Amino acid sequence: DLLTHGAEHLAIETTKAGVVHGALSHMAGVRSKAAFACAAVRGFGSNLLPEKRAALAKDLYSWMGEAPADHRRPLDGHLSEQTGKQELYQLDERPISFDELTAMDGGAPMVRTAAVQRDEHMLAPWMARMEPLILVGPEGAGKNLLLSSMLASSRSTQVAVVHCSAQTLSTHVIHKLSQACQMQQTQSGRVYRPKDASRVVLYLKDINLPKPDKYETAELVAFLQQLVTYQGFYDKNLDFVGLQNVHVVASMNPSTTVGRYPLSTRFTANVRLAYVGYPEKEHLYSIYSS
Repeated sequence: DLLTHGAEHLAIETTKAGVVHGALSHMAGVRSKAAFACAAVRGFGSNLLPEKRAALAKDLYSWMGEAPADHRRPLDGHLSEQTGKQELYQLDERPISFDELTAMDGGAPMVRTAAVQRDEHMLAPWMARMEPLILVGPEGAGKNLLLSSMLASSRSTQVAVVHCSAQTLSTHVIHKLSQACQMQQTQSGRVYRPKDASRVVLYLKDINLPKPDKYETAELVAFLQQLVTYQGFYDKNLDFVGLQNVHVVASMNPSTTVGRYPLSTRFTANVRLAYVGYPEKEHLYSIYSS
């Protein structure tokens, strides 16, 4: 029903298999009906625009006979590990000191509002299992800050950033991988492994900027599809090079933005999709107060 009647509410176009895989990715470790309802809201709603996501959450809770923490804000609840019941996210009201701001060296501080905690819970399973993901949202919504803060909290992780443009090709990604990884010969063939960390996050900013050719194919996206489907790629000598402990993460503005192009659904069906929007008014008050 999401694809047939609500396609205009999807942040990124995908397939039925993509929707199902996205929902199932949140079901690991579910032990109760309340936890299943929470996981279903996150899994089915991650790729929806906020209004439709809230409406879907109300429907899912109603169908399962579960109650959200607040019926007016069905997305702002989470399952407490202590009580096993729904609780509202609470703003972390610890003010940010001048010393902390100075230590950030020009970086922006992260104020953990209810919306930020909700988005972190949505991305956390994918980050932990290194599932490829795309974060979509308007300019200035905080996509980079959200990913950076989550990656900073994970141990022994090196981030290799590729700033995409209209001319970005697979060769640029391979060059970035060769800088962050080292080639090793194994029984199954050649493999790229992280050089100075236990895992490498290949972060592609503005993944939908590369211009498709006359056949509507973006070479970069086709290459990334090969990476996430086969955990490796064929080099210019047609030898297969595997990837180990390399996590593909991308961000983008909606395809309706000028100069952006739709992504192939063959690719989006194989990755996790999440939408983040602008902070609400009360969250902005909290951010500036902190």
